[in-house]
Amino acid sequence: MAENLQEYYKRMAEAIDTQLEQKGKAALFYPVGSGSGRIVWAWINAHPDAAVIWVVPGETRRGMRLEEAKRIGQEIPPRVQLIHCEDNTPQRCLELAKIRPACIILDGSREFTAFPCGERVRWLQRFSPQAKLLGLIDTDQPVSCCLAEAMFQGAGTFSISLTEALAGALSRRLPRIPCSSGPPRRRWKNSASR
Repeated sequence: MAENLQEYYKRMAEAIDTQLEQKGKAALFYPVGSGSGRIVWAWINAHPDAAVIWVVPGETRRGMRLEEAKRIGQEIPPRVQLIHCEDNTPQRCLELAKIRPACIILDGSREFTAFPCGERVRWLQRFSPQAKLLGLIDTDQPVSCCLAEAMFQGAGTFSISLTEALAGALSRRLPRIPCSSGPPRRRWKNSASR
């Protein structure tokens, strides 16, 4: 099964690569714990010369990603800057822009909707216009405003439901690689409008 999962992560990384090249952005809509971090590591490892800024919304998620890297034996190379949003001041954005990131990963993108985090993400994009944008969007979190929708408008999206993830794990089958040209509309509804 481990080989099958590695092959799945590699295929997903290739699919993401295609969308990043074609559209400049891509989004993964995955439930927490279903492998989106491993897919991103497969993408990062497939691009050994690419500088990456991996932005998380807080220290909790940063700790989770550091622990995950340790658990799977993934060293975090110096070319990968794992930062949390509150560290992302205009001065820090200018410093990070000097590494000329090929990709900015927004981990837990729906959480970037809160001010000032959303504004800080925009600074990073402004100072690194060449960077492609990859969003990891938890399917089990409500959207509190439309910043995430605006950021990934027109992006190639990959989604899997919790049911599909569990069914694949239980049957030892891997989910197919779904791709669409926009976010699943039912997932973008503002929680206040329900």
